[in-house]
Amino acid sequence: MNSIKILNLLPVIYTEGLESETNDRIKLRDEILKETNNLVTLDTVFIEKGFASLEGSYDVGMTVPHIIEKAKWGQENGYDAIILDCFLDPGLDECREVLNIPVFGACQSACSLAIRLGGEFSVIGILDEMDRCIKQNLAKYGMISRLRSIPVLDVQVLNIQYNSEEIVNKVAEIGVKIVKEDKGKVIVLGCTGLAPLVKSMQNKLNKNNINVPIIEPFRAALFDAISCVLMGVSHSKEAYKPIRKKFNNLDC
Repeated sequence: MNSIKILNLLPVIYTEGLESETNDRIKLRDEILKETNNLVTLDTVFIEKGFASLEGSYDVGMTVPHIIEKAKWGQENGYDAIILDCFLDPGLDECREVLNIPVFGACQSACSLAIRLGGEFSVIGILDEMDRCIKQNLAKYGMISRLRSIPVLDVQVLNIQYNSEEIVNKVAEIGVKIVKEDKGKVIVLGCTGLAPLVKSMQNKLNKNNINVPIIEPFRAALFDAISCVLMGVSHSKEAYKPIRKKFNNLDC
């Protein structure tokens, strides 16, 4: 079997505050390479121009052209699939129209998995202003009826690694409300930057007798990508039709 090359596209520029998330991806790359006997390679790249974090529609809109550029680079350099490492799924449809290799969004993969595991789910968001973006995506994916709630942690992406203990405790507190009051059966983390904390969160919830799975969105997208590459399938070109050539004065 040929090796599988997955490109993890972090749709931000690298800056202070992303060390923990970056180290998590490096650690996972090494683990997967070992566990698959060198079958699966995971490389992480950042975009050259953009924001240090994506926290709303404006951030996403301004960043999508640079995401597409880097995604094209990935296909041209022999990657078998691409992951958009952000819960807002920035540029997901656009990349699928432009590329032939499969492209996966963290939100779509995570919430799809949550539905399979429990039917109904809640998303733990990080900021109120992202609530609308998440709901719009879930409506587009046909998943909005399965969403029970989106409680928020009130922390910006670049501050996550500096408030890890507080965040874990707050997730445990919110988790009780999700299960007891909101009737959520699965918890989805609403930011891929929370990945390094997921084990601590799950342990804390279990100690509180809240026995529901926590879905970490980056890994959900990663294993979707590996699965589709192994199956030899990609997104439908009847759904994501190739771009028609037309007059423009854009640099694309």
